[in-house]
Amino acid sequence: MSAHIATVNDGPSDRLLRGVPNFRDLGGLRTVGGQTIRSGVLFRSSGLEELTASDVTCLVDKIGLRTVIDLRSHHDHEIAEPLLGTGIEVVNIPIERDGAPTDLTRPMRPDGRADMSLVYTMLLHKSADRFAEIIKLLVNGATPAVFHCVSGKDRTGVVAALVLESVGVTREGVVADFMRTNTVLGELVAQLHRRPAYAGIVDQLPPGVLDVEPWYIADFLAGIDADHGGVRQWLMNRAGVTMATLDALTTLLVDTGRPT
Repeated sequence: MSAHIATVNDGPSDRLLRGVPNFRDLGGLRTVGGQTIRSGVLFRSSGLEELTASDVTCLVDKIGLRTVIDLRSHHDHEIAEPLLGTGIEVVNIPIERDGAPTDLTRPMRPDGRADMSLVYTMLLHKSADRFAEIIKLLVNGATPAVFHCVSGKDRTGVVAALVLESVGVTREGVVADFMRTNTVLGELVAQLHRRPAYAGIVDQLPPGVLDVEPWYIADFLAGIDADHGGVRQWLMNRAGVTMATLDALTTLLVDTGRPT
């Protein structure tokens, strides 16, 4: 499916799903070769528990969604009841670090804010095989697909960054996509107050945990560059993803038309 669903320039007022503030298409992002990510193939999102009836119709009839990849662990996993009976497959592939996502402790920076880039690196090392599982699922017929955690910011942001970098999206584009969560941050915090696993702790989370800053993802990716030679090298050498699989992912996601 290659028809336009949503582009990287769509603002929150243009979003497809009214009950899900952080749902968006990764289509439209530019690669280093001047090509673009296809629309309507891969989406990222916050939790899907508050989908409206019209949202479900959009996912089924407009997007033709086949697969939901839920990145949450048993600590904060919930069933997206609005999707029951739709035929959309829901696959749980937890992206985890040492410690539960609902723990109040985080590695901290000298400025008193949570070191979110280090948190992302912890996710990287703890869940290497799961990142490989996600990529293999995508290239084996799961798309159109959406991956999500609770807010669609951290675990989702790490998966998005790895996938996008592995198929050649520019670093600027990856950071810009990460920062789009800022436009709906207030809604996300309100949603966290309604989620059973987070309602009692949202206001106690360390400073920085609920923020969206460009260095969160930029420093995380710079660390992969310095330590492993880039995302593709990390995926092949540490996660066991083959070059053939990465090439298949690129074929799936990148529009191979003439660069503009």
